[in-house]
Amino acid sequence: MKNKIILSIFLLVVLIANFSFASYENVTMSVVEEPVCTINISENSKFEKKLISKDLENKEVTLQLQINNNEGSTKPTGEVMLVIDNSSSMEDPASGTTTRKSLVLNSVKTLITNLLKDNTKLKIGIVSFSTNIDASKEGTIEDANLVSALSNDVTSLTKAVSNIEATGVRTDLDSGITLANQNFSSENNSKYMIVLTDGVPNVAIDFKDSYFSDDVISKTKSKLQSISKSGINIITMLTGINNEDSIVSSVNASKQRTYKQYIEEVFGTKSNPTAGTFYYIKDDAIEKTQYWKEDDFYTV
Repeated sequence: MKNKIILSIFLLVVLIANFSFASYENVTMSVVEEPVCTINISENSKFEKKLISKDLENKEVTLQLQINNNEGSTKPTGEVMLVIDNSSSMEDPASGTTTRKSLVLNSVKTLITNLLKDNTKLKIGIVSFSTNIDASKEGTIEDANLVSALSNDVTSLTKAVSNIEATGVRTDLDSGITLANQNFSSENNSKYMIVLTDGVPNVAIDFKDSYFSDDVISKTKSKLQSISKSGINIITMLTGINNEDSIVSSVNASKQRTYKQYIEEVFGTKSNPTAGTFYYIKDDAIEKTQYWKEDDFYTV
């Protein structure tokens, strides 16, 4: 990932050593030099030895050995926009009778809770996307909905996620990432966009021709690349494609494509993504993957 968030581990080990020379009654003890020693382990870490106290009459000294590690912040900072697919396919069962939407939304609420725990330096916003119920608005920015503006209120954010209702049947990812990008602040800070979708986009803003067309692919891919180049860290997670070798249903497309081919044209691959980071996630792993790991923002 372009910008890793390093989770610091603070280690403090204090060893107190008491030396007694009581058996040597005729020995006189004196401190010639204060035993202080500092060794830099790395730019932000050091080992220090110093004299804490001394009792020369009783021939005792107390030394402290301490390791300090001050590697950066322990919590992510900046802004995160969660972009959640709300098309009809999200209502498909993914685990028994549990829908994919339920798995994703529960996972999102866990992510929000974990990220904002004891953390006032991060704000999260939420956008959902599908297509508009009003067919005349399909292929416009109104295919997406601002579920919550940037906030660090866990209660209001998780409530907003729970209240996401089904809207249109199709998938206009272009509208979702466009609206999310518009709702970042102008502050100079770290910005992340996490896209959660269960299908390939079949609609884009001002798309031409037909669903799943070359124009939809081009517009969606270009928008992902444009947002990434502006400095937004994009993390795309795709799930719900049960058969990558099946042919994508389309009308008047320039060529037939399998889902695997369509996915790669829009999102690229994990090793060579279109923008940011791209993961394909099996349905049964959804709830296990939405976490901010210690060594990375997101890890499958």
